[in-house]
Amino acid sequence: MAGKTDRTGVQYAFKKLSGRANTSNIKSDAQEVIGSNIQVGTQTIFGQDIPNSGSRIDYQIYGNTAEYVVFTVASITGTTYDADSATGGGGDGSQSAGPHGYKLFLTGNYESLSSNPKKGSSPFTNGSLVHESLGTLQLIPPNFSQESPNPYILKIYEADSGDPNQIGDEIPLLDEVDWTFDYYNGILFLQDYDASKIPAYARGFIYIGDYLSASLGGGGGGGGDGGASYVVMSATGSLSSERVLTAGTGISLDDGGAGGAATLSVNDSVVATISGSNFAGNVGVTGSVRSTLGFSGSLTRLTNGKSYLAAGTNVTITSESNGQVTISSSGGGGSGISFFESSTAGSIFTTGSAAFVGAQSSPSAPDAPSDIGTDVFFFVSGSVDSRGTAVTGTAVFGGDMAISGTLAVNLSDSAVGSQFVVTTDGKVGIGTSTPGVKLSVGGNMEVGEYVNHKNDSDTFIRFQDDDIEIETGGRAMIKMSEGSTDQVLIMSGGAATSLEPKNFADTNFFVSGSIGSQGTSNAGTSVFGGDLVVSGALDAKQGVGTLKTATTVVHVSASNAPISGSVLVAKSSTEAAWQQAIVFGEQPTGTKNGSNLTFALANAVINNTDLMLFVNGLLQLSGSSNDYTLTGSQINFNSGLAPFSDDVITAIYRPST
Repeated sequence: MAGKTDRTGVQYAFKKLSGRANTSNIKSDAQEVIGSNIQVGTQTIFGQDIPNSGSRIDYQIYGNTAEYVVFTVASITGTTYDADSATGGGGDGSQSAGPHGYKLFLTGNYESLSSNPKKGSSPFTNGSLVHESLGTLQLIPPNFSQESPNPYILKIYEADSGDPNQIGDEIPLLDEVDWTFDYYNGILFLQDYDASKIPAYARGFIYIGDYLSASLGGGGGGGGDGGASYVVMSATGSLSSERVLTAGTGISLDDGGAGGAATLSVNDSVVATISGSNFAGNVGVTGSVRSTLGFSGSLTRLTNGKSYLAAGTNVTITSESNGQVTISSSGGGGSGISFFESSTAGSIFTTGSAAFVGAQSSPSAPDAPSDIGTDVFFFVSGSVDSRGTAVTGTAVFGGDMAISGTLAVNLSDSAVGSQFVVTTDGKVGIGTSTPGVKLSVGGNMEVGEYVNHKNDSDTFIRFQDDDIEIETGGRAMIKMSEGSTDQVLIMSGGAATSLEPKNFADTNFFVSGSIGSQGTSNAGTSVFGGDLVVSGALDAKQGVGTLKTATTVVHVSASNAPISGSVLVAKSSTEAAWQQAIVFGEQPTGTKNGSNLTFALANAVINNTDLMLFVNGLLQLSGSSNDYTLTGSQINFNSGLAPFSDDVITAIYRPST
């Protein structure tokens, strides 16, 4: 039965107190190379509270200090021996030689699975070996919880027999291999080796909080928060969030040493400190110069002595002794006002027209609104098709642009006229200057795919390659297609479903409808007003039909097999006599509720093949594996095909009487 031997217990306790891991019962403490500890140093003592309980959910964090993780397990070289030997310290039964010491690693994809804020920094990295962290990566031992079962007890597992990359069966704590685990260094010891129970994976809680050294400020006695942000004179390496104070350009830092002062000084030759002082020499400014109280002195001279401001034609510049500069115009304004006046903040007024002209391409290029037309007040020059090129000719208005009158594009070409116009009453013209409706196109118009009805998403005209579709209310009403068979399809409705003639290779023109709808409230009758001329054959595709004129009834007969080009006429000379042989458009009796399958005709049918049964205009197929079966006058719909209340059922048949 399971049970650790005295030798195992003594070896483990002695080596632990000696600062060594117990990886083998046949090794002395001097032969063990992996260290252990009783966790007394501030660098390896938990500095934050450990939660009493926690669910064993992979990579779940509890109390910001405990994370449940998956480990990979590997054997330790040099720990293979036969525990049955006199010095092996084995407990149960006969066993073979095998490794007794094992080490734990974080998985190779730990960082992608974990939400630990410290992941990516040592020791919380992919494949990190627990004992090589020297105590910075520890598992939380069971003594931190009184829960039952204790969440901090390590669990070890075999590899899955079908996939060694997956976790297999658990090797329980009381298994006969009698394993012991060191939560400080991640070393697993098996007293008794069993080749059928090799540990490959483990699960347990690791400590992710701060150690005592960080809580004490790194030195062990300062009482500061090692996790806080500190500004230091030089890097210490013991504070995880320290910042080194560094003097920048024009700043000097004088360190007075321990107990002294750290002094920051400004170099006046680099960093200016101005308080009512004057600058001697030249002052260079790469950006703009702003003054809240204005400028004094002369601002009118350049370094070469020439005036900074030069008067042009009809312009006078006067510099006052106080530095004020007055610019006057000798022409233009009858009351002494220049062409441009700014008497209101943020506004510019003009007594004439205004032009903004870029580089002139030629002497004849426009430079005034009058050059464009007698009706032009404001003109901005540019170059056509300059947008997106290296040519400086595009006028840009940032933000919204509001126009109170008509917007016209390409007015400059009188031969072409305005290509785009938006009038004051909301009409848009494309290719025309005088739109008469909301949108007027004076030429061809291209549509990408849809022309939609406003506020009606299921009514539109759709254009596709060689295909036009008109849809209303979500139903395709007209389709025109060009292809191997040119088709015009008019879906006139009358039934919830209809044939799909686009799949008929021989169909060129199709008008849908519902059989038996004539004279009823069902909108399924197709009507052609006036004369109907057919140059080819007239085929009643769904069976025997009746051709009616004002005074004559002609019945197409199915009593004889016709030859090509034949016209068959019934023997009976009256419609009533013919209808005694064929029943048209009868609606079978029965409850249409979606579950009733049985319906009855007024007469028994001569043969099963002498019945054409339609549901919503669609011909039903007889047979137990199709739509229905017929017995005399009784129609039995097959399971799952029970008609609903709004379905229309019609029949054409030859009665037995």
